[in-house]
Amino acid sequence: MEKPNKIERLKRKLLPCAFEEKLDTIDYERVGEEERFYLKNFGIYNTKLRPERFMLRLRLSGGRIDTERLEALAATVKRERARMILTARAQMEIHDIAPSRIREVYREIKALGFRTWQTLTDNVRGIVTDPFDGESLHGFMSVMPLIEAMEARVLGRCDRMGMLPRKFNVAVTANSEPTVGFFGNDVAFLPARMGEEKGFHLYLGGKHNAAAQNSGLFLLADEVPEVFETIVAYYIDKGSRGTRARTRLFYMIESMGFSRFVEELTRRHPKALRKGGETHLRKSVATDVVVLRDDKRACRVHTRWGEADSETIARTIEISKRTGARIRIGVDQHFYLLGLSESEAEAIAPDKTARVTACAGSRYCPLSLWDIKRDVETLPLESLARHDIRVGFSGCLKGCGRHHHTDIGLVGVRTNIYGKTEPAARVFVGGEYTIRGVPARLLLPSVPKHALRSVIETIVALYEASGESDFEYFSRNLLNRYEEGCATLWIVASHLLQKPIAPPSSGDERKCFDYFKQMGVVREEKEASCLEAAKRLMWEMWHRGD
Repeated sequence: MEKPNKIERLKRKLLPCAFEEKLDTIDYERVGEEERFYLKNFGIYNTKLRPERFMLRLRLSGGRIDTERLEALAATVKRERARMILTARAQMEIHDIAPSRIREVYREIKALGFRTWQTLTDNVRGIVTDPFDGESLHGFMSVMPLIEAMEARVLGRCDRMGMLPRKFNVAVTANSEPTVGFFGNDVAFLPARMGEEKGFHLYLGGKHNAAAQNSGLFLLADEVPEVFETIVAYYIDKGSRGTRARTRLFYMIESMGFSRFVEELTRRHPKALRKGGETHLRKSVATDVVVLRDDKRACRVHTRWGEADSETIARTIEISKRTGARIRIGVDQHFYLLGLSESEAEAIAPDKTARVTACAGSRYCPLSLWDIKRDVETLPLESLARHDIRVGFSGCLKGCGRHHHTDIGLVGVRTNIYGKTEPAARVFVGGEYTIRGVPARLLLPSVPKHALRSVIETIVALYEASGESDFEYFSRNLLNRYEEGCATLWIVASHLLQKPIAPPSSGDERKCFDYFKQMGVVREEKEASCLEAAKRLMWEMWHRGD
């Protein structure tokens, strides 16, 4: 019998939903660990490392927020001298709320009509979709009714609130050319066709470092909420409640086997489910002004890597009021304005900006080893923007910056490999994240912070030399053909020589080893693999001798 972890023991002691009556009576100046768990179920976050700061997370269904509520929320943020952050799940977080004010701010946010319940810990988190949902030229329906129907099956229910074994991320889109990838979710409903029917394929088992896989189940729109509920109930009933690190849906599927999980899910569902059809996804072309239905336009209002300062919020509100544009939030942490005329969109379209998804960073999260919001500025942003290369930047291995589901992924760490302990980054490259699920691979285990910009410039140069039209195609057609050691040595050798080296003719480790040996990069008498040679080159380049 599996021993329940400490969080599960708390749930048995008191249902999370029953803690609501204590929200008005607890002392927020002296919050204990048990209380911290229960508070998360109401969107209230605090850590023992920073007891003087509170965060409140807001659930925005489908990333939608009306102008009036955004304006009222901005006034609250300003009055409290707090900060607003847009998250990689198209939600909002209000940071730096004083313990003496969190109770009142929570009440005020609730009175404005915002939901905060079930946005943290073991719950179905905010359900995400494409920011152009329902108005894209490439979508067959709006999925907002599906999101609302799914939320109605979990929100505010005592048997659902905080009762899942772990957090549960869900995505649904009917857009065949989504602007972002959704394969990193526990469950994703992605556009599919079966003959003349349009519907969704059910994908299962994604997480920060794994891609959801196609179950083969073809669902019509009205089947989606019911299947979602069946999955949630199955996960609650049979998901592991032991070691917290292995309680995501991914591990339940892994322990059972994917085919058996799908079979059992089908058996548990009250109605017959069909298999077949083809997932209908195409790579989107990035533009700052997007053409919508009815000859309307949409454009992005950039935040500072998720930080929405008062000027950005005010500009978004002003444009919305003046033009009647609708406001949405994307999982890329930016505001979107939909329903603009062509001239309006062209007038406010931003300069091309690097697509970087950034976690909260050490300024807001004690788990982060880097101040990510600031340190993004050290990247070669111009060249990343020019090629629309997408970067996911996480401050720790929890992966809130989605570093596995992007072109180039970065994770802040600390290392003493090259001398004194210093900030460094793990570099992941090669994610195929929009049209199929292939996580980026860890190719550079430790790049010191001072060298990170130049290393990324080397990766960009290799992409430019490839002739591919998009970095994701570069990953699919070239980089990911090579075994990891070979790909690593290709990047490191190019960086050492300060020019793109022609790619090896074969991705096989032994043939790559011989290829680089002929170039004089490998020391055969000391090194047995491409990775060993790459590590030696990195040490020689970056060792400080202190």
